[in-house]
Amino acid sequence: MLSDLIGKYIEDIQVSVNLEPYGLDTADSIIILRDNLIIGIPWSIDISEEVERTDLVNEARSIFTDKKNKLLLSIKGKRIVDFLKYPNSEAGFVEAEKAIIELENEKFITERTIAPHGTGLAGLWVFHSREELEERHGTCYKRWSDDKGSA
Repeated sequence: MLSDLIGKYIEDIQVSVNLEPYGLDTADSIIILRDNLIIGIPWSIDISEEVERTDLVNEARSIFTDKKNKLLLSIKGKRIVDFLKYPNSEAGFVEAEKAIIELENEKFITERTIAPHGTGLAGLWVFHSREELEERHGTCYKRWSDDKGSA
């Protein structure tokens, strides 16, 4: 259940992207929590949403490898505090296919699992502030903590 993830700390995030020339690129993001729980990003914030436990993928690479990227490093070791979801009928954008994980430092992560080849849009998405998230996608999201899920 999503409630089991609240308060957990992110140890690593690994992403694998498969490029398909003249087709669709696909991506899969894997979150490794401090207690060695390995999960995917949830599809919804519904109260009955089960946590997708997964295994490590050989092709996946850590986003924390580049020690110079301070923006990505700022989410390592941070605690999960909430989940957000843009209702499909109101979102108006494809990127909102998965839930958004809010971290304690008001950073947000989600993923886009499929995108046209060459756009660079498939993979992990990181928003470094609430303003950045809302500027790009609006304020019509629902919070899991508001009613413990229903989107």
